Amino acid sequence: MEERIRPHVILSWLALLLIRIAKNVTKMTWRNLHHELDKIKTRNSGDVYQCMELNNEQFNIFEMMGIKKPPRDLKTEPKS
Repeated sequence: MEERIRPHVILSWLALLLIRIAKNVTKMTWRNLHHELDKIKTRNSGDVYQCMELNNEQFNIFEMMGIKKPPRDLKTEPKS
């Protein structure tokens, strides 16, 4: 049981750390960040995943965090 609890605690701690960093960098609440970023959707059309275009708010969040915006099309390997 211990081997499952420890990784869970570490991942939870890392998630909280990432939330804290995002809040400090963007000066936004987690509720607003989550609400805005949750609007980003992808669509699977066969071997290509398509990401919707980012709105200005989403683009600014990515820019403030120093994260490259996701590519519009992401090709995946076909299933064998």
